[in-house]
Amino acid sequence: MIYFTLTGDINATNCQGLIHFFNSQIIDQNYTDTFTVYLSSIGGDIDSAIRVYDFLKSVPNKVHTIGFGQIDSAAIIVILSGDKRTVLENTRFRFHEPTYYMQQADSVLMFFEERVRLFQQLDKRMKEIVSKETGKSTAQIRKIYSEGKILTTTEAKDLGLVHEILREMPKPTTLPQ
Repeated sequence: MIYFTLTGDINATNCQGLIHFFNSQIIDQNYTDTFTVYLSSIGGDIDSAIRVYDFLKSVPNKVHTIGFGQIDSAAIIVILSGDKRTVLENTRFRFHEPTYYMQQADSVLMFFEERVRLFQQLDKRMKEIVSKETGKSTAQIRKIYSEGKILTTTEAKDLGLVHEILREMPKPTTLPQ
């Protein structure tokens, strides 16, 4: 059993740690059937979340994501990377239109135009991932984001975000391989 716990912000450092950890397991040929990610996050950087999603979707192992507490914003993309997606009862799911931050205050106009194109691409990709993984249309997903929905675990399951709702946290030793 190989597992990783990701709590706090979805940011470049936390996501880099997850990718490096699982990649080292693959390099060291620690081939268990399943990689498990325990996740609770208020969200963060969409670019980092998509990077984790793309990585976990490409590994030779099955991926089981287990959510608890809150799966907000960018963390929704990470939970969707699981082939099997489990959450604890009363886990919150928060959708909202993303906010973007540009560090550089002064620059040529082309810099800002390039950043806007990047933000638009990230926004599109995020919504395409949610659409693909839930089986809902991109129009349905765009509407959920624009309305700023907060979903219960049951609503998240009905939407197709998760497959299973549990009362107790599964221990690594009790997870199926």
